[in-house]
Amino acid sequence: MYRVIGSSIELYNSPFILWITDLSSHDKFYVLPVSMAIFMYIQQKITPSTMDPTQAKIMAFLPVVFSLFMLQLPAGLTLYMVVSTLFGIIQQWLIMREPKTKAVTA
Repeated sequence: MYRVIGSSIELYNSPFILWITDLSSHDKFYVLPVSMAIFMYIQQKITPSTMDPTQAKIMAFLPVVFSLFMLQLPAGLTLYMVVSTLFGIIQQWLIMREPKTKAVTA
């Protein structure tokens, strides 16, 4: 995905919304990398896991590491990651929520 977005001529100098004036360059205001770190942290917290405490501490730093990687990558790629993580949060929330109807017992 990085190679496609980074070398796509159609994305060069193409404005998207608000502050994103070029999808092939990095986010100048760092809104997308910071929001990606926040969404990844939320996704980690709502996803059930059975890992040991040492692994959990290492995984807690993963959103920060990914957002540092995304600081200089194209805004299109970071936008893709943000939207994908947001859809993952919504999907996990829908799976984990309590059903509103109760089963009828015979």
